[in-house]
Amino acid sequence: MRQVITRRAFLRAVAAGSGLLGAAQLLAACGAPEPAALPPPMPQAPTATVGPERTIEVWYWDGQIAELVSAFERANPGIAVNLRPNGDVQEGLLRALKSGLGLPDVCAFNESVAAELAQQGGMLDLAAPPFDGAALQSDFVPSAWAGGRSAQGGLVGLPMSVYPGSFWYRADILADAGMESAPEKVREQAESWESLLTLAQELKQRRPGSSLLADAAGDVFFTSWLQQGAAWLDGGKVMIEERFLPAAERAAFVRRQGLDADLAPGGSAFDEAMREGAIAGLFAPAWFQGYISEIHFNQVGKWRVIRAPGGDFNQGSAYLGIPAAYAKQEAAWAFVRYCCASVEGQNTFLKTSGDLPAYTPAWRDPLYDAPAAFFGDQQTYRLWADIAASAPPLRATPHDRVLFEVMGKHVRDLLAAGGDPARALADAEAELVRTIPELTT
Repeated sequence: MRQVITRRAFLRAVAAGSGLLGAAQLLAACGAPEPAALPPPMPQAPTATVGPERTIEVWYWDGQIAELVSAFERANPGIAVNLRPNGDVQEGLLRALKSGLGLPDVCAFNESVAAELAQQGGMLDLAAPPFDGAALQSDFVPSAWAGGRSAQGGLVGLPMSVYPGSFWYRADILADAGMESAPEKVREQAESWESLLTLAQELKQRRPGSSLLADAAGDVFFTSWLQQGAAWLDGGKVMIEERFLPAAERAAFVRRQGLDADLAPGGSAFDEAMREGAIAGLFAPAWFQGYISEIHFNQVGKWRVIRAPGGDFNQGSAYLGIPAAYAKQEAAWAFVRYCCASVEGQNTFLKTSGDLPAYTPAWRDPLYDAPAAFFGDQQTYRLWADIAASAPPLRATPHDRVLFEVMGKHVRDLLAAGGDPARALADAEAELVRTIPELTT
């Protein structure tokens, strides 16, 4: 089973809502998470002036939004929030919607689950009256907004955060190897996939114990997939071999040449490699700094980020939605709107989580141009905002869980066996069609 390392890192990365790349990496590596029961609400001070009819229950992956909840309650003294953090909130929501029992008032989920919810039903359409969600569209990152839409044009959730992908590297390791380490110089040397792999070969020659890529499957194949909008399908037609053969060939080359550490995120081996500097680079979203800060805090200030060679991409988005089968719609919508569509709420979230808000008016704050000590005073938040705004929309489907599992298995088998990339993708397509009868090749 997958090992959940920390509250902020891999719990949110995969079991929760890191979105598509984190899920693909760890589902492929280790299998699905074990279900967990929701814990009791987080302790809070009694609120004498707020009765049960104005107390809402919020399911979120972890407790890092506790300060955001407190800020909401200060701004809305007539509403109280019971926060129930658990990495299983998405599965819990899907189960509760099917049974009609134990539903929360507000729940978080990622873009893949949004696609399932849009098909399954049971969530309020936040674009329809009495909500004003549709009027907010121009204020959100386009790819994040698109991920919350249903085929009928409804809105199952309001975007809360977006995960722009970028290439992270250890500036100290590159400098010790006698290589350029300043972001602008590294970016010049890694503008294309080919030049990034050349840089990886140079580091391997100069410092054999360090790799500029952690995992060929996640860093190369799945990153290339995200750069194309995460589009496995064209309607009901599987388009994997046609679209992603170059990515599979590139990943196979990286593994054959020993340019990656062959370690997907998660588990003690990955942790040890990070600690020892064996992993000197990888593709990661903004939340990865939480993992570094908690587990490898001596590396704070040593990491830098640059735009990905091959094009900008988002690794997914997180949403807040409201189940339809309950009566506290006004209070729940006030919470969702504050957290997702207010500058105060979104930037409180940024400061306490490190996640990039999906609400673009929040980006006007000077804090986005401030040097980030974590990255050696690099201005990373402005860079991530630019990436998020230009990245293509992710085309999530209700089949994404199966797609992740099947593709992860075949890509990892390809890399382990050194087989033929075209054959591996053709086999993956055949398995998907057998598993999901409505798909064709």
